[in-house]
Parts: sequence; structure tokens; C-alpha cells
Amino acid sequence: MIPLEDEKRAAISHWVVGKASEHQAQVEAMRKADRSRIGLSLVPQLIVDMFKTHAAELNMDQKEYFYHLLREDDLKISTYKELDARNR
Repeated sequence: MIPLEDEKRAAISHWVVGKASEHQAQVEAMRKADRSRIGLSLVPQLIVDMFKTHAAELNMDQKEYFYHLLREDDLKISTYKELDARNR
């Protein structure tokens, strides 16, 4: 069995060819990836309000705060600014 790190490297190796860094290749791949909406089933309004309030307290919009939470859970997601296609 291939170690997990080797699997990760193999999965992104085609992004890295000719790029200055693996990180930049991942950012570019995420920017170019197809987009889709994420929707959760009905959530209590209190939780929605808490989510929006906490995002505002951190000076983040909801998408930025969502990415922040995913990164806090150790997912390898680039910063919101890096992923924003307007910042190319």
C-alpha cells in the first residue's frame, strides 16, 4: 500500500509541472476548478445568526469564514484572497 503522503503527491503532481511551487500550483488548480453551490439542509436560524455574527466579528464574509473553519480543521485550503479569482 502507498503511504498517504505519496498518494497526495501523486494526485497533485500534474498541477506542479512547470510551476514555481506546489502551493502555487494548488492555488491555481483551486481557482480554475468548477464551482458549485454548497447548501445544507435546514439549519436552526439561531445557528445561522451565530455563524453570520461570528464571521462579521472576524471581519470576514460568510464564504471566507467557511474556508477559515475548514482550514482550522486541517484541510489544505488556500487563503480566501488567494482563491478569489479577482485577485489573479
